[in-house]
Amino acid sequence: MFKKGGKFYSITHNKCPRCQEGTFYQVKNTYRLRRLFAIYAHCEGCGLRYLIETGFWYGAMYVNYALGVAITVAVFVITSGMLGLALEASLLVALGVLVVLTPVMLKLARLIWINFFVKYDPGAVEAFRRHKEGQSAQ
Repeated sequence: MFKKGGKFYSITHNKCPRCQEGTFYQVKNTYRLRRLFAIYAHCEGCGLRYLIETGFWYGAMYVNYALGVAITVAVFVITSGMLGLALEASLLVALGVLVVLTPVMLKLARLIWINFFVKYDPGAVEAFRRHKEGQSAQ
């Protein structure tokens, strides 16, 4: 499931969805908020252009919304149902968790979104290398 070649590998390891060798985000620390959305323009491994088209990342908002709802409901159920906290306390805990995890969800949403559209190609790195060699020979 988390082996190279799967979508989860790309998402959890911050890798290019096509070759899974190049890095997607420039900064590993999710909580460096000034550079939260700093991604490379192209994959250094296979040359995939990360900004597929203008407005491509708008779809990641919906993924982020789904992640936020899932996390909020899970935290609320755990705190209210299992731990027995009052309604107000459960909502405050859920809100706090949501605020703390927002940068993580934003990054994950973009990785999940691009993985919907780009599939793994084990030969992409070799093909890109041959393409670059062919261009430099001309």
